[in-house]
Amino acid sequence: MGFRSFVILAAMRTGSNFLEESLNGVPGIACHGELFNPAFVGYPKGDAPLGITREDRDLDPLAVVARLNNAPGLNGFRFFPDHDPRVLGPVLADDTCAKIILSRNPADSYVSLAIARRTDQWKLGDIRSRKTARVRFDEAEFLRHLTRLTKFRRGVQTALQQSGQTAFHLDYDDLGDVAVLRGLLRFLGAPHDVARPTHRLLPQNPEPLAEKVTNPREMAAVLARLDPFGLSRIPEFEPRRG
Repeated sequence: MGFRSFVILAAMRTGSNFLEESLNGVPGIACHGELFNPAFVGYPKGDAPLGITREDRDLDPLAVVARLNNAPGLNGFRFFPDHDPRVLGPVLADDTCAKIILSRNPADSYVSLAIARRTDQWKLGDIRSRKTARVRFDEAEFLRHLTRLTKFRRGVQTALQQSGQTAFHLDYDDLGDVAVLRGLLRFLGAPHDVARPTHRLLPQNPEPLAEKVTNPREMAAVLARLDPFGLSRIPEFEPRRG
């Protein structure tokens, strides 16, 4: 039996908007934004997808999932750590819902989030309207960010292991790769020859991480303490060693 729906398990500033735009360019696939964001349904501005009101969703979020499963085509949504927790368990247990896990280096996502909050720019479609800012790397705030992401990811992994499911894993750097997007469409059971990374959205802060903070040495020291053996993808401040 094929998938009836899909969920993108991600977090803020991981490239989920870009991935959603790319999937929405594929015939028969529709991603409906953050359906279970506490502050809005789908998107901060615009009509609620699938005719779902915020009141109805809050009253019975699983009815929203059922509506998604029964909608024409393959429909999905993005789910973040702070979204309605009543939804996560049933969705993870449903093996007809495809799981897409999207990751980004936590230091990159933390700094990107801080810049977005400073500039109030959350998407970029025109380079001429790009806003820039340098922010301070706050160790305590970053550790809270890292703890929240780790707890969420471990919970997802455990649920999938216990139910014998697998997920399609993507990294932020994979999102512009046509071959990877084709692999994702194969996983979903969709025509993979129509894979096209979106051109409607642009990277907002493409500079090296050290250039986006006001205290790069302090940040580097914090990250080194968290990963003394360099086993994870820590932001690079010098060339990789062999």
